[in-house]
Amino acid sequence: MTDDDPTTVTLTTDHSGAIEEGGTVSFTVALSRTLAAGERIDVPLVIDGTGVSVTDWSLVASGTGVTLLNGDTGTPTLSFEGLGAQTAGMVLTATSDSTAESDTETFSVALGNNADFNNDSDTNVGGGAQPDATDNGFTVQVSDVVPFILSLAIQPGMADEGNTGNFVDAATVTFSLDRERTGSNVLFLVCLTGSAERGAGGDYQFTGLSGAPMLTPANPLCGVASISTGRTSVAYSIRVNGDSTPELDETVIIIVQQSTDAFATPDDVEFSPTASVAIFTIVNDEALEAAGVTVSPSTATVSDDGTATDSYTLVLTSAPLANVTITPDATGVAFEPTGLTFTSTDWNEAKTITITGENDSTDTADRQVTVTHTALSDDTRYATSGSLSISDVVATLTDDDP
Repeated sequence: MTDDDPTTVTLTTDHSGAIEEGGTVSFTVALSRTLAAGERIDVPLVIDGTGVSVTDWSLVASGTGVTLLNGDTGTPTLSFEGLGAQTAGMVLTATSDSTAESDTETFSVALGNNADFNNDSDTNVGGGAQPDATDNGFTVQVSDVVPFILSLAIQPGMADEGNTGNFVDAATVTFSLDRERTGSNVLFLVCLTGSAERGAGGDYQFTGLSGAPMLTPANPLCGVASISTGRTSVAYSIRVNGDSTPELDETVIIIVQQSTDAFATPDDVEFSPTASVAIFTIVNDEALEAAGVTVSPSTATVSDDGTATDSYTLVLTSAPLANVTITPDATGVAFEPTGLTFTSTDWNEAKTITITGENDSTDTADRQVTVTHTALSDDTRYATSGSLSISDVVATLTDDDP
């Protein structure tokens, strides 16, 4: 007796709710009976939806006698063939991308219609196959997980200090999202550090921070800032307090980072890896005295017996704005001390370096070595890496060996 009843095909899933980009949904395609040897049923599928294309998903299948054909198209075919073939486990993966789509993607996964089934080339199957009247598909929404990117910018990056004796607006610091976000305010932490002192009696004011207590007087000073829902940016002002005191240039370092607890930054907001820190420089505009170092005398004589010594002195010609460390260097001699440090209070006091010839047992002619000097300081006027030049000392080493 030949069976002419069609084999029913179902498509079902236990999944509920939305999936995120990169997420998966599992479903099952099943025949109403197990195939015998030599039988084959091709099941047409249709994958489409709202705001999606074939690049927005991938599809895999598994099961006894199961083969997925044209799985990278919107009309794949699931082939059941041979003894034991009946059930296919399917996994649909939503492709991750960097495009903000506001949760507008929806997948629809379904069995083809009767006409699609009739067009398939089933083999040795009396009655063919047909889709189930009810268990024949599902839809699933894809939640867009592209994060909002928060960055900061400062304009201008530096300004003269001035000498007005009061605070004036010098720069604007703008915190921006890469696109509009709705639902809640975006809270984030702003921390201020650097060499400049913040506050009413300091070098600058940063207006607008609110919500969290300031960690004063130590740096960094942190506070919560906010971008209101529906907006993409918020701006704050750096106000510089001018004075007439010669000093080093000073910096304000602005750092934006995640806030926590009652002021937590939303989970869908991330911080730009290249624009989370900005530096503003307050430029000293008072005239500074020229830098210089006086070396006296410019010659010295020592013996290479390791005991005879000579000395010379160094003194700065103007007050430095930061400590200045001067280090002598030469071959064949030793120095005590090995370096000198001048401060803003003792810069005009001459300091002595003692030279001692290194002992040797070789009979050589008297010779001369040149003592050079290196100066390090945050006051760039007093750094030999800049324009500062320090005179050499010529030391004569007399030989004591017969």
